[in-house]
Amino acid sequence: MALACCLFLGLFLPTWAAEKTVPVWLLKQTDYAAGRYSLYVGDEAVRLEGFCGRACVVARAPKWEVVAFNRDGYYYPMTLEYWNKVGLGGNASDLRVIFKDLSRAKTSKTVMFKLPCLRVEKRVRFVGEDNAFSTMPRNSVEEGTLAMTLTSDLKLSREALMFVRGVYKIPPTGGFLLSFSRGNMKKEESVLRTESITMEKAPLSLFAVPGRLKLAKTLNSIIYGKEAEDMMLDMSGAALH
Repeated sequence: MALACCLFLGLFLPTWAAEKTVPVWLLKQTDYAAGRYSLYVGDEAVRLEGFCGRACVVARAPKWEVVAFNRDGYYYPMTLEYWNKVGLGGNASDLRVIFKDLSRAKTSKTVMFKLPCLRVEKRVRFVGEDNAFSTMPRNSVEEGTLAMTLTSDLKLSREALMFVRGVYKIPPTGGFLLSFSRGNMKKEESVLRTESITMEKAPLSLFAVPGRLKLAKTLNSIIYGKEAEDMMLDMSGAALH
C-alpha cells in the first residue's frame, strides 16, 4: 500500500522535482538597446534571455561553449574567450575602454539591493555624429559624465565572470553591472537599470540548447533576426563591400 501511494503521488509531482538544480544569481534588468532581459549566473551555468523574447545565450560546465539561439530555429556557437572579448557586439558600448584607467575616475563605495557595490564616475566629452541616433549636431562637443555601479564582492567562478563581462563589457573591477547612466549639466538619463537581483535555484535544463537548430552565419542575426541585420548592414554601408 505504501509503495502504491508513493507511485501514485509521483505521477503528480512536477517533472523538475527530480532534476538537478544549481544556485544562480537572477537579475532582471532593462537596457536602452536590448530592452528587458533576465540574466542567470551560477558557477556551473549561465543564461541570458531577452531581446524582446527573440533570443537566448547559454553556457555551462564543463565545456563552457557559449551558444546563442533564437525562436526562429537558428543557433550560433562560440568559445567563452570569444564571447568575453566580443560579447553583444554592436549592442553595447565597450566600458572596458571608457573606464580603462580608473585612476582618472571618481570611485566610491555604495550599496544596491543590500549588496556592496562600487560606483564609478568619469567626465567625458560626447562628440556629435551625423546619424539618426544622435541628438547632437555633427562635430559638436559636449561635456558630460558617465557613471556605473558594479557589485564588488561577489564570489563567482572564472568562467561565470568571463561570461558576465561579455554581456556588459565591463572592466574586471566587479561582478555585475547594476546601473549605467550618462548625463550633462541639464539631466542624467539611465542607460541600464536593475529591477531586481535574487538568489535562486534553477534546473540544469534551463541552460540546455534545444535540438534540431540550423547554424546561423553571425551572432547579430540570432539576436536581431536576418531582416534587421540586413538593414543594419545597409545603413552602415558594409553590405557594399
